[in-house]
Amino acid sequence: MLQEFGTYNRAFHFSIIELSRMNRLSRLIRKLWDALDIYRTVYFRDPVNRERIHAEHQEIIDALKVRDAQALIRAQSNHGEHAVQALTTRVVQRKVTVGGVSPHSDLFPVEGSAGRNH
Repeated sequence: MLQEFGTYNRAFHFSIIELSRMNRLSRLIRKLWDALDIYRTVYFRDPVNRERIHAEHQEIIDALKVRDAQALIRAQSNHGEHAVQALTTRVVQRKVTVGGVSPHSDLFPVEGSAGRNH
C-alpha cells in the first residue's frame, strides 16, 4: 500500500512540475526527489499524514483548476511545510533508523553512534 501511495504521490507532483516545460528544472527536482525517498516513506507510514496529503493535494488541484497562482503557491508551501514539521518531530522523537543505523548519522546521530563511521 505504501509503495502505491508513493507512486501516486510522485505522479501527482511530477505531472504539475512538467506543466512548467522546464526540462532542466524537472531533472534537478527528480534528483532531489529521489534523494529524499527515505523520508517520504517514513512520512507516509502515518495514516494521519496520508489523509493530510490527500486533502492538501485536493487544495492544489482546486487552485490549478481556477488558475489561482497565489492559492497554488500557498497550498504547495503548506503541503511541504507540513511534511517537514512531521518529519522533524519524528526524527527528534524517535531518531529514525534503518537497520539500526541512521540513514544520515552525521545529521541525525543515533545514541551511542558518536564517532563511528557508517
